[in-house]
Amino acid sequence: MVWVYILALPVMFVNSPLAPSRNVGAVDIVGAVVFAGGLLFEAISDHVKFTFKLRNKGATKGWCEVGPWRISRHPNYFGEICLWWGAFIVSATILERAKWIAVLTPVAVTCIILFVSGVPMLERSNDKKYGDDPEYQEYKRATPILVPGLPCCYRNVPSLIKVAFCCEFPFYANKRSEEEEAMGKR
Repeated sequence: MVWVYILALPVMFVNSPLAPSRNVGAVDIVGAVVFAGGLLFEAISDHVKFTFKLRNKGATKGWCEVGPWRISRHPNYFGEICLWWGAFIVSATILERAKWIAVLTPVAVTCIILFVSGVPMLERSNDKKYGDDPEYQEYKRATPILVPGLPCCYRNVPSLIKVAFCCEFPFYANKRSEEEEAMGKR
């Protein structure tokens, strides 16, 4: 219940009968574009991945690297994050005092995706399934984890830049634990 309330804060503030009457401005347009772009990017990414899975059942190469997945390892999550930041941007022009708590919405979504259940879980799962495949390792080296970018350029970006601007945090580099390796050698 609390989670739903937090997610709804920007929308509730914008649509509240107490919200000040105002004209649509540049900030609203930017927010709407970020929201719509995120929604579209997420929907296209999900559709491409769904189609890929249907067409490649039983294939040896199980990771998707077509469409948006060519320029981001988690484009659907990038779209989701943009969607919530866009909603917040639209609400920002009417926020005052305590209503700035609405920033919790995009911050919470971003943190959950980046640090809890989104990217970390999928990176761990994919590393477990495909981590020994040299093609997958090359895909990981060349493809940004979240923020879309060109694979031909990304592979040469310094690690510090990848962390600061592309969310390529070191803890995503899942290595097999000593325990798993020891079990595999038996």
